[in-house]
Amino acid sequence: MHEQIAAYMVVKGWFHAWDTNEQISLDLNNINTALNVATL
Repeated sequence: MHEQIAAYMVVKGWFHAWDTNEQISLDLNNINTALNVATL
């Protein structure tokens, strides 16, 4: 099941296992989005 979830996340562009800089950038963007939702 883990493999299926990881593959789904890769296809969606949500998981960059081999590109840590891209993953960190994506994670920071998601954090900022979550914080901004609270101010809506």
